Amino acid sequence: MTGNRLIYALARLSDRERALLLVLGAVFVPLALVFFAVLPMMQARDAARDAAAEAEAVRNWVADQVRLLPAEGQATGTPGVLAAPIGISAIEQSLLRAGLRDRVADLSNRSGGGVDLAFDAVEFQGLAAWLQDITPDWGYRIAAFRFEQGAGPGLVRASFELEGLQ
Repeated sequence: MTGNRLIYALARLSDRERALLLVLGAVFVPLALVFFAVLPMMQARDAARDAAAEAEAVRNWVADQVRLLPAEGQATGTPGVLAAPIGISAIEQSLLRAGLRDRVADLSNRSGGGVDLAFDAVEFQGLAAWLQDITPDWGYRIAAFRFEQGAGPGLVRASFELEGLQ
């Protein structure tokens, strides 16, 4: 019954009005579909691919750092000898030299001689370079760590739990 009403409504329209309805249906509806459905899905897909590429880069960096670590309980400088923990003030000084001290959210001693270290928004490349420079002989091992995507491109939130090697 509704099909008949539609046919009668279209029959009452002029040829020009029917042509305009045809253009509306053939051009504007697909355009609206593209702009309101397809393009947002493509943008979401691109954002997901970017996030996956960034996560892959972080995973590869962590895997590289693990391969570079000395055997458990040994510092790279002197085989067979444990390095003494450098302490929280030496860590702070190394952060100052690397230009990362202002990015530190938490730097505190833990019970048992460990250190908690957290960054709110730090450039990943700078953090990676600092870790690579300091880890061979700082006297700590990373007991736990966490990286999360930061507020901007290339920025991460990071936290580390450090334990003394002794």
